[in-house]
Amino acid sequence: MKRLITILPVIAMCIILDGNAQAVYDDAGATATALSASADTAETVSTFSADVDYSEAMIQAAITGDYEAGLAAQQARDDKIAEMGLDEERYTFEDLMLLSKIIYAEAGSVWLSDEWKMCVGEVV
Repeated sequence: MKRLITILPVIAMCIILDGNAQAVYDDAGATATALSASADTAETVSTFSADVDYSEAMIQAAITGDYEAGLAAQQARDDKIAEMGLDEERYTFEDLMLLSKIIYAEAGSVWLSDEWKMCVGEVV
């Protein structure tokens, strides 16, 4: 019951703000630069290592805000999934960045525990 009471205000805020919520920081310029850089590198053949966890590299890039590293890790992860025939769900670096911005906007206070932040992520 406590979880339901905790989650209901978050759901209500998501419905009310529906697309109008923005994180405190906005890296639109960095996104455009990184996207144009990734379009330039999309023509090149990317390589990957079978023993590297590219999801973790994408998460670390999202934490630091490094779009170029995140997009490179996404490309390597997608190549690894395709060439090795892995049964992994595909998601983009932009998805991770958007999720991190939403969690920061909703529960970015220092005094909130990671459990609260995980609850926001579960709702989203």
